[in-house]
Amino acid sequence: MKAIIFFGGAPYSGKSTIINNIANTPSNTSEFYSFDNARNYIITNQSYFFTALDTWSQIFKAEFLRLFAISKHKDIVMFLLEVNNASRDSKDNQNAFLYQFTLLKDYSALTYITKQMLSSKADYFIIEANFLNKNLRKATYDLLAHEVEDFKSTPKYFFYMNLPLKILLRRKDKRKIRKEKSEQVKKTTIKRKFLAQEVINPNELEEVEIHIIKSIKESNNIPNIIFNH
Repeated sequence: MKAIIFFGGAPYSGKSTIINNIANTPSNTSEFYSFDNARNYIITNQSYFFTALDTWSQIFKAEFLRLFAISKHKDIVMFLLEVNNASRDSKDNQNAFLYQFTLLKDYSALTYITKQMLSSKADYFIIEANFLNKNLRKATYDLLAHEVEDFKSTPKYFFYMNLPLKILLRRKDKRKIRKEKSEQVKKTTIKRKFLAQEVINPNELEEVEIHIIKSIKESNNIPNIIFNH
């Protein structure tokens, strides 16, 4: 593997556009996984979630099963889907149970992505998420460093898209039809996530070349940074 590439930043900051440009480079192969897609996969292939539930926290597992027992559902999978929908609508840290559920879903998604990396033959392995807080960035790095044998010796790039909020909102207005999850991102959500973000520190992750992208011009230069290094 020539490099592992992370993309972070608020919704509509241009991550998908740049990733598509990298993926369409004919001389290199790339494999791309987004946290959003991995989370959706986890919920529709519940064995990943329930395996993680068994090892996550016995207190949370007991609360999950207690709420299922008093819910209207007879099928635990239907209850899982209902909780998942509620977690999407909940604001950060607003509900302790839904917050823990989101953390567990993130962990399940990350273990799934890690499994894909272990079997990947691509030149470039790309992981995309909001990565708006330091805890998720550290958890991702630590798990990959522990599970992937060549992780530390493989060149790593982190591109954090920190374009002005007005550009994100302008993109939202122009792109009214987007795929699946992106369609559901409201302007209020974009603003909330942008204002709450913890922009990555240039020295935050060990042996990772970190770039904080602040303009469209800088974002257009990302493929050159990767391929001409």
